[in-house]
Amino acid sequence: MLGRRTGIWESWCLFFKDAFDYCVDSDEESWKAEQVTRCEEGFYLPNGEFKTFDVIKVPLFHSNHERKGLVIIGRDISQQKIAEEMLLRKEKLSVVGELAAGIAHEIRNPLTSIKGFIQLLEENEHVSGQYLTVMSSEMDRINQIVGELLILSKPQMREYESFDMSEVLRYVVKVMGHEALLKGITLNIQLPSSPIHVFGDKNQCIQVFINIIKNAIESMNEGEIDVDWKLRNESVHITILDQGTGIPPDRLKRLGEPFFTLKEKGMGLGLTISQKIIEDHKGSLHIDSEVNKGTKVEVTFPVTN
Repeated sequence: MLGRRTGIWESWCLFFKDAFDYCVDSDEESWKAEQVTRCEEGFYLPNGEFKTFDVIKVPLFHSNHERKGLVIIGRDISQQKIAEEMLLRKEKLSVVGELAAGIAHEIRNPLTSIKGFIQLLEENEHVSGQYLTVMSSEMDRINQIVGELLILSKPQMREYESFDMSEVLRYVVKVMGHEALLKGITLNIQLPSSPIHVFGDKNQCIQVFINIIKNAIESMNEGEIDVDWKLRNESVHITILDQGTGIPPDRLKRLGEPFFTLKEKGMGLGLTISQKIIEDHKGSLHIDSEVNKGTKVEVTFPVTN
């Protein structure tokens, strides 16, 4: 029994080694300062929870100035730090909302002109009607996506309706198929044989999956992307699995934060908007990733009868 307890204690000591080493260093700084110091110290618990403490250190000396002792007072401020991070995130979203209004106005002006020229091309019998239909549909969707930026600052009233999720997946693969082909990537999709009805905004869900598949394509030079689905617990679970570069653990936990991006030229808003859309549809988003092996994204939506 003693050996077992010793082994458990050694494993705990190893787990907290970095935290202990940091405490030793900060203790030494207090001794050298020869005055009361204050700092924040944090560490992970074995269950993955991160704890932060507001620490006050008071060095005590003998009359000959030799070190006598160090009084340390620590206060758990983990919840306060979480609240501060949430507040900072809300402030970022507020800034995004202000920027969105100006961006939407500037983009919609040229869209109006382009839409007009598409209508003129539709009258030309030498232009493929199928291409024009896709172009017109995509123009409408771009116009709608610009408006979606506004949902970051305040909720908008929407009239949701029941739609077939399999149609959404079919459309997304059709739109993204050409971009994937240019990079030598194959999109594999398993479509259900019967409709899967979801209550919500069809265009918003299209936007979510285009964003996810686009991220997958940009993380790869070649290979395959698998899009699959399954029904479980009155929900549809849609998974997108790529063979890309993967995401390091320290960056994976920050995905979805406004302005945080892994892309060199990205703004870090795509996943933030997607998360908001999924939450509005009472769904959930889960991402698993391993460096140099790929990323698996699972999106869940409740289904309707």
